[in-house]
Amino acid sequence: MIVSGGTYMFGERLRNARKSRKISQDELAKVIDVSKGTISNYENGVSFPNEEKLIKISERLNVSFDYLLGRIDDPDMTLEEYINKKSEEEDIIGLHFSKEELKSLSKEKIDSIIDFVNYQIESEKKKR
Repeated sequence: MIVSGGTYMFGERLRNARKSRKISQDELAKVIDVSKGTISNYENGVSFPNEEKLIKISERLNVSFDYLLGRIDDPDMTLEEYINKKSEEEDIIGLHFSKEELKSLSKEKIDSIIDFVNYQIESEKKKR
């Protein structure tokens, strides 16, 4: 289960979230029932937790899966909240895509859709 940024991004985000919440590798390891070395392996991109462990990590660190997996940059926001926020900011994205369709995309792909549409609009304005 490796998405957009892969295990490296996950590891970096895991470490940042853990440290910002002042939780040691030992403490997190006990909560998710693994060794401290396993937490170190997660953080260094050597291995990746299974779904059960990922849920426990997310709950203990109080961050969204989408943040840990690199789909969004705000640890307190879910991908659905990000899509809703972007849809409100950029009415363009909601014109042709349902929220269900957008949920399968990464933050980067959503942003690139918005950027592309905005670029096309600006190009047309310059032609006039």
